[in-house]
Amino acid sequence: MQTTDVKPLIPYGWLRAFLLFAFFLFVNIFLNWFTYTMLNLLQKAQTGRDQSFEKMIADNLWMTVSLQFLAALISISIFRIYIDRQSVFSLGFAWKGFAQHAYVGLFASFAMLGIGSTILMLLGHLQFLDVEIDPSSIALNLAIMLIVAFSEEMIVRGYMLHNLMKSFDKYLALCISAVVFALLHLGNPNIGIIPVVEIFIGGIMLGINYIYTKNLWFGIFLHFGWNFLQGPILGYQVSGIALQPLLQQNLQGPETLTGGAFGFEGSILAIFLNLTLIGLLVFIYEKRKGAAELITS
Repeated sequence: MQTTDVKPLIPYGWLRAFLLFAFFLFVNIFLNWFTYTMLNLLQKAQTGRDQSFEKMIADNLWMTVSLQFLAALISISIFRIYIDRQSVFSLGFAWKGFAQHAYVGLFASFAMLGIGSTILMLLGHLQFLDVEIDPSSIALNLAIMLIVAFSEEMIVRGYMLHNLMKSFDKYLALCISAVVFALLHLGNPNIGIIPVVEIFIGGIMLGINYIYTKNLWFGIFLHFGWNFLQGPILGYQVSGIALQPLLQQNLQGPETLTGGAFGFEGSILAIFLNLTLIGLLVFIYEKRKGAAELITS
Protein backbone atom coordinates (compact mmCIF):
# COMPACT_ATOMS: atom_id res chain seq x y z
CA MET A 1 0.00 0.00 0.00
CA GLN A 2 1.28 3.46 -0.93
CA THR A 3 1.70 6.12 1.72
CA THR A 4 2.07 9.84 1.33
CA ASP A 5 5.43 9.87 3.20
CA VAL A 6 7.18 7.74 0.55
CA LYS A 7 9.90 9.85 -1.04
CA PRO A 8 10.10 10.15 -4.84
CA LEU A 9 12.94 8.40 -6.64
CA ILE A 10 13.97 11.80 -8.08
CA PRO A 11 13.85 14.45 -5.32
CA TYR A 12 13.32 17.55 -7.50
CA GLY A 13 9.77 18.23 -8.67
CA TRP A 14 10.83 20.43 -11.59
CA LEU A 15 13.15 17.70 -12.87
CA ARG A 16 10.44 15.04 -12.62
CA ALA A 17 8.10 17.34 -14.57
CA PHE A 18 10.47 17.95 -17.47
CA LEU A 19 11.71 14.37 -17.65
CA LEU A 20 8.09 13.28 -17.89
CA PHE A 21 7.46 15.79 -20.68
CA ALA A 22 10.51 14.59 -22.65
CA PHE A 23 9.52 10.95 -22.14
CA PHE A 24 5.94 11.68 -23.22
CA LEU A 25 7.14 13.37 -26.41
CA PHE A 26 9.39 10.40 -27.19
CA VAL A 27 6.62 7.84 -26.61
CA ASN A 28 4.09 9.91 -28.58
CA ILE A 29 6.44 10.33 -31.54
CA PHE A 30 7.36 6.65 -31.49
CA LEU A 31 3.74 5.46 -31.34
CA ASN A 32 2.76 7.76 -34.21
CA TRP A 33 5.79 6.76 -36.29
CA PHE A 34 5.22 3.05 -35.75
CA THR A 35 1.44 3.18 -36.33
CA TYR A 36 1.52 5.31 -39.45
CA THR A 37 4.51 3.40 -40.87
CA MET A 38 2.53 0.17 -40.52
CA LEU A 39 -0.54 1.77 -42.10
CA ASN A 40 1.54 3.14 -44.96
CA LEU A 41 3.09 -0.28 -45.61
CA LEU A 42 -0.36 -1.86 -45.61
CA GLN A 43 -1.71 0.76 -47.99
CA LYS A 44 1.32 0.47 -50.25
CA ALA A 45 0.81 -3.29 -50.45
CA GLN A 46 -2.81 -2.72 -51.47
CA THR A 47 -2.46 0.27 -53.83
CA GLY A 48 1.23 0.42 -54.69
CA ARG A 49 1.41 4.06 -53.54
CA ASP A 50 3.08 5.78 -50.60
CA GLN A 51 1.21 8.37 -48.54
CA SER A 52 2.80 11.19 -46.58
CA PHE A 53 2.64 11.13 -42.79
CA GLU A 54 1.07 14.61 -42.84
CA LYS A 55 -1.87 13.45 -44.95
CA MET A 56 -2.32 10.27 -42.94
CA ILE A 57 -2.39 12.24 -39.69
CA ALA A 58 -4.88 14.74 -41.14
CA ASP A 59 -7.12 11.92 -42.40
CA ASN A 60 -6.99 9.98 -39.11
CA LEU A 61 -7.37 12.61 -36.40
CA TRP A 62 -9.14 10.14 -34.10
CA MET A 63 -6.14 7.81 -34.28
CA THR A 64 -3.64 10.61 -33.68
CA VAL A 65 -5.38 11.83 -30.53
CA SER A 66 -5.87 8.24 -29.33
CA LEU A 67 -2.13 7.61 -29.68
CA GLN A 68 -1.46 10.84 -27.78
CA PHE A 69 -3.76 9.65 -24.99
CA LEU A 70 -2.02 6.26 -24.92
CA ALA A 71 1.38 7.99 -24.75
CA ALA A 72 0.14 10.19 -21.90
CA LEU A 73 -1.26 7.22 -19.99
CA ILE A 74 1.92 5.16 -20.41
CA SER A 75 4.20 8.04 -19.45
CA ILE A 76 2.22 9.18 -16.43
CA SER A 77 1.71 5.64 -15.15
CA ILE A 78 5.45 4.92 -15.29
CA PHE A 79 6.51 8.21 -13.74
CA ARG A 80 3.77 8.45 -11.14
CA ILE A 81 4.15 4.87 -9.88
CA TYR A 82 7.91 4.30 -10.21
CA ILE A 83 9.36 7.84 -9.96
CA ASP A 84 6.87 9.70 -7.74
CA ARG A 85 5.94 6.44 -5.94
CA GLN A 86 2.31 7.52 -5.72
CA SER A 87 -0.91 6.49 -7.46
CA VAL A 88 -2.07 7.97 -10.75
CA PHE A 89 -5.47 8.64 -9.17
CA SER A 90 -3.85 10.92 -6.58
CA LEU A 91 -2.91 13.43 -9.29
CA GLY A 92 -6.40 14.90 -8.95
CA PHE A 93 -9.07 12.50 -10.16
CA ALA A 94 -11.24 12.49 -7.03
CA TRP A 95 -14.82 13.20 -8.11
CA LYS A 96 -16.51 13.39 -4.71
CA GLY A 97 -16.54 16.98 -3.55
CA PHE A 98 -15.36 18.29 -6.92
CA ALA A 99 -18.32 17.60 -9.21
CA GLN A 100 -19.44 21.22 -8.94
CA HIS A 101 -16.01 22.35 -10.13
CA ALA A 102 -16.42 20.22 -13.24
CA TYR A 103 -19.84 21.71 -13.99
CA VAL A 104 -18.55 25.24 -13.46
CA GLY A 105 -15.71 24.54 -15.92
CA LEU A 106 -18.17 23.28 -18.53
CA PHE A 107 -20.49 26.24 -18.01
CA ALA A 108 -17.55 28.69 -18.22
CA SER A 109 -16.50 27.28 -21.60
CA PHE A 110 -20.03 27.64 -22.98
CA ALA A 111 -20.38 31.14 -21.54
CA MET A 112 -17.11 32.42 -23.03
CA LEU A 113 -17.79 31.03 -26.50
CA GLY A 114 -21.40 32.18 -26.35
CA ILE A 115 -20.42 35.73 -25.38
CA GLY A 116 -17.61 35.84 -27.95
CA SER A 117 -19.79 34.54 -30.77
CA THR A 118 -22.59 36.97 -29.86
CA ILE A 119 -20.14 39.89 -30.03
CA LEU A 120 -18.91 38.74 -33.46
CA MET A 121 -22.51 38.45 -34.67
CA LEU A 122 -23.41 41.93 -33.40
CA LEU A 123 -20.35 43.34 -35.19
CA GLY A 124 -21.44 41.65 -38.43
CA HIS A 125 -18.45 39.29 -38.60
CA LEU A 126 -20.29 36.02 -37.93
CA GLN A 127 -23.39 34.46 -39.43
CA PHE A 128 -24.82 31.00 -38.96
CA LEU A 129 -26.20 29.81 -42.29
CA ASP A 130 -27.48 26.28 -41.79
CA VAL A 131 -27.66 23.27 -39.50
CA GLU A 132 -26.28 19.90 -40.62
CA ILE A 133 -27.06 17.07 -38.22
CA ASP A 134 -24.71 14.13 -38.58
CA PRO A 135 -24.96 12.00 -35.42
CA SER A 136 -21.94 9.84 -36.27
CA SER A 137 -19.75 12.92 -36.85
CA ILE A 138 -20.96 14.56 -33.64
CA ALA A 139 -20.27 11.37 -31.65
CA LEU A 140 -16.79 10.96 -33.16
CA ASN A 141 -15.89 14.61 -32.51
CA LEU A 142 -17.23 14.36 -28.96
CA ALA A 143 -14.98 11.36 -28.33
CA ILE A 144 -11.98 13.12 -29.90
CA MET A 145 -12.45 16.22 -27.74
CA LEU A 146 -12.82 14.14 -24.59
CA ILE A 147 -9.60 12.27 -25.37
CA VAL A 148 -7.72 15.51 -26.09
CA ALA A 149 -8.96 17.11 -22.86
CA PHE A 150 -7.98 14.10 -20.75
CA SER A 151 -4.55 13.57 -22.29
CA GLU A 152 -3.45 17.24 -22.24
CA GLU A 153 -4.81 17.88 -18.74
CA MET A 154 -3.16 14.74 -17.37
CA ILE A 155 0.22 15.71 -18.81
CA VAL A 156 0.32 19.48 -18.33
CA ARG A 157 -1.79 20.09 -15.24
CA GLY A 158 -2.02 16.65 -13.62
CA TYR A 159 1.65 15.71 -13.71
CA MET A 160 3.74 18.71 -14.73
CA LEU A 161 1.98 21.43 -12.75
CA HIS A 162 1.59 19.10 -9.79
CA ASN A 163 5.34 18.48 -9.67
CA LEU A 164 6.40 22.01 -10.57
CA MET A 165 4.48 23.19 -7.52
CA LYS A 166 6.79 21.00 -5.42
CA SER A 167 9.72 23.19 -6.50
CA PHE A 168 8.30 26.64 -7.23
CA ASP A 169 5.70 29.14 -6.07
CA LYS A 170 2.30 28.05 -7.38
CA TYR A 171 1.93 31.04 -9.73
CA LEU A 172 5.39 30.56 -11.22
CA ALA A 173 4.68 26.83 -11.61
CA LEU A 174 1.40 27.71 -13.34
CA CYS A 175 3.17 30.06 -15.79
CA ILE A 176 5.82 27.44 -16.61
CA SER A 177 3.11 24.82 -17.27
CA ALA A 178 1.30 27.32 -19.50
CA VAL A 179 4.49 27.81 -21.55
CA VAL A 180 4.69 24.02 -22.00
CA PHE A 181 1.01 23.98 -23.02
CA ALA A 182 1.72 26.62 -25.68
CA LEU A 183 4.77 24.68 -26.92
CA LEU A 184 2.58 21.61 -27.47
CA HIS A 185 0.55 23.59 -30.01
CA LEU A 186 3.41 25.12 -32.02
CA GLY A 187 3.02 22.49 -34.74
CA ASN A 188 -0.68 23.20 -35.26
CA PRO A 189 -1.85 24.58 -38.63
CA ASN A 190 -2.17 28.37 -38.99
CA ILE A 191 -0.35 29.07 -35.72
CA GLY A 192 0.64 32.69 -35.13
CA ILE A 193 1.60 35.18 -32.41
CA ILE A 194 -1.93 35.84 -31.15
CA PRO A 195 -2.84 32.12 -31.02
CA VAL A 196 0.37 31.35 -29.08
CA VAL A 197 -0.36 34.15 -26.60
CA GLU A 198 -3.97 32.98 -26.23
CA ILE A 199 -2.96 29.35 -25.69
CA PHE A 200 -0.47 30.45 -23.02
CA ILE A 201 -3.24 32.44 -21.29
CA GLY A 202 -5.58 29.49 -21.81
CA GLY A 203 -3.03 27.29 -20.06
CA ILE A 204 -3.12 29.61 -17.07
CA MET A 205 -6.93 29.60 -17.14
CA LEU A 206 -7.06 25.79 -17.23
CA GLY A 207 -4.64 25.51 -14.32
CA ILE A 208 -6.04 28.16 -11.96
CA ASN A 209 -8.43 25.75 -10.28
CA TYR A 210 -5.70 23.12 -9.94
CA ILE A 211 -3.27 25.29 -7.98
CA TYR A 212 -5.97 25.83 -5.35
CA THR A 213 -7.72 22.44 -5.34
CA LYS A 214 -5.19 19.90 -6.75
CA ASN A 215 -8.11 18.48 -8.74
CA LEU A 216 -8.33 18.00 -12.52
CA TRP A 217 -12.06 17.94 -13.21
CA PHE A 218 -12.51 21.70 -13.63
CA GLY A 219 -9.74 21.81 -16.26
CA ILE A 220 -10.90 18.65 -18.04
CA PHE A 221 -14.50 19.85 -18.38
CA LEU A 222 -13.47 23.40 -19.34
CA HIS A 223 -11.00 22.08 -21.92
CA PHE A 224 -13.51 19.64 -23.37
CA GLY A 225 -16.37 22.15 -23.46
CA TRP A 226 -14.21 24.81 -25.10
CA ASN A 227 -12.98 22.53 -27.89
CA PHE A 228 -16.27 20.73 -28.50
CA LEU A 229 -18.46 23.82 -28.62
CA GLN A 230 -15.89 25.78 -30.62
CA GLY A 231 -15.45 23.27 -33.45
CA PRO A 232 -18.01 20.46 -33.75
CA ILE A 233 -20.91 22.72 -32.70
CA LEU A 234 -20.20 26.35 -33.68
CA GLY A 235 -18.02 25.60 -36.71
CA TYR A 236 -14.78 27.40 -35.84
CA GLN A 237 -11.44 25.72 -36.42
CA VAL A 238 -10.04 24.10 -33.27
CA SER A 239 -6.40 25.14 -32.90
CA GLY A 240 -6.17 25.32 -36.69
CA ILE A 241 -7.95 21.99 -37.30
CA ALA A 242 -11.22 21.91 -39.25
CA LEU A 243 -13.92 19.51 -38.06
CA GLN A 244 -17.38 18.64 -39.36
CA PRO A 245 -19.64 21.14 -37.50
CA LEU A 246 -23.29 21.14 -36.55
CA LEU A 247 -23.69 24.81 -37.46
CA GLN A 248 -22.46 26.06 -40.83
CA GLN A 249 -20.99 29.53 -40.32
CA ASN A 250 -19.80 32.45 -42.41
CA LEU A 251 -16.91 34.18 -40.64
CA GLN A 252 -15.54 37.46 -42.00
CA GLY A 253 -13.45 40.31 -40.71
CA PRO A 254 -9.98 40.87 -39.24
CA GLU A 255 -8.32 37.68 -38.00
CA THR A 256 -7.17 39.43 -34.84
CA LEU A 257 -10.85 39.71 -33.90
CA THR A 258 -12.35 36.56 -35.42
CA GLY A 259 -9.42 34.15 -34.99
CA GLY A 260 -9.45 33.37 -38.70
CA ALA A 261 -8.12 30.01 -39.80
CA PHE A 262 -6.86 29.10 -36.33
CA GLY A 263 -10.27 29.29 -34.72
CA PHE A 264 -11.86 31.51 -32.10
CA GLU A 265 -8.96 30.86 -29.71
CA GLY A 266 -6.77 32.83 -32.12
CA SER A 267 -8.82 35.95 -31.38
CA ILE A 268 -8.14 38.86 -29.05
CA LEU A 269 -11.73 38.35 -27.91
CA ALA A 270 -10.72 34.93 -26.60
CA ILE A 271 -7.76 36.49 -24.79
CA PHE A 272 -10.04 39.05 -23.13
CA LEU A 273 -12.58 36.41 -22.09
CA ASN A 274 -9.87 34.07 -20.76
CA LEU A 275 -8.29 36.90 -18.74
CA THR A 276 -11.70 37.83 -17.35
CA LEU A 277 -12.30 34.27 -16.15
CA ILE A 278 -8.78 34.07 -14.69
CA GLY A 279 -9.33 37.28 -12.73
CA LEU A 280 -12.71 36.09 -11.47
CA LEU A 281 -11.35 32.71 -10.37
CA VAL A 282 -8.34 34.19 -8.57
CA PHE A 283 -10.62 36.65 -6.76
CA ILE A 284 -12.98 33.86 -5.65
CA TYR A 285 -10.26 31.43 -4.56
CA GLU A 286 -8.20 34.06 -2.74
CA LYS A 287 -11.32 35.30 -0.96
CA ARG A 288 -12.18 31.75 0.15
CA LYS A 289 -8.58 31.19 1.21
CA GLY A 290 -8.63 34.38 3.28
CA ALA A 291 -11.92 33.39 4.91
CA ALA A 292 -10.55 29.93 5.76
CA GLU A 293 -7.43 31.47 7.32
CA LEU A 294 -9.57 33.79 9.46
CA ILE A 295 -11.64 30.84 10.70
CA THR A 296 -8.56 28.79 11.65
CA SER A 297 -6.64 31.70 13.22
